Amino acid sequence: MRKNRFYRRMPKAVRYAILGVLIFFGIWMYRSCKADSANKFLIEETPIQVTKIREIAELAVIGMEDEFVLDSVEYYKSKTEKYSGNSFKLQNTRDFKNVISNSEIKRRLTLIVKTKSKIGFDLSENQLQIFQNKDTVWIHTGKPKILSVERNPSKTKVFIENGSWSDSDRIRLLERIPKKIEKRLKENDLNKKVESIFQELLIKLLKDDRQILVYHDL
Repeated sequence: MRKNRFYRRMPKAVRYAILGVLIFFGIWMYRSCKADSANKFLIEETPIQVTKIREIAELAVIGMEDEFVLDSVEYYKSKTEKYSGNSFKLQNTRDFKNVISNSEIKRRLTLIVKTKSKIGFDLSENQLQIFQNKDTVWIHTGKPKILSVERNPSKTKVFIENGSWSDSDRIRLLERIPKKIEKRLKENDLNKKVESIFQELLIKLLKDDRQILVYHDL
């Protein structure tokens, strides 16, 4: 009671000063505790550790050989265009059968393409983050992706060629290959297989007794 009376008798300026000191001390204590907690999760990106993980990622690669059918079709928009187009095709013995069949197809190109692709991790630039404490190592990377696609032109077959097709038309058709490969990856869960291989290699080759957790979220 005496202390409360003594505090009330203090000038307002003194009371505000004491209150300010208490608030400042509280904020300082909160930040100190927060900093101590944050220090438990140190970001560890030493060149040696990063290099080792990138080397392991280079081993976590799946090779895939596949065959794709690429098809592009255009139809006549009117009877007049059809008659005109068929008249032009009569000049080419290759298209003669398409004229006889009275097809509504203006032109069509179907290619059968064989590819070799590699699926793995690209840990360049900001595609790798490492956090750790005394018990656990957290490794964050990007998702698996197509690293390379090889196509042998000699093994590309023309299945159907109706009408006139330029080299640029063929190139645009071949540009569909990466999307075809992406679809095949999802169908066969190859991304998950690459992730599993990467984690197994990390546990074996990183030579760390702590728990290693890997997330592909960058």
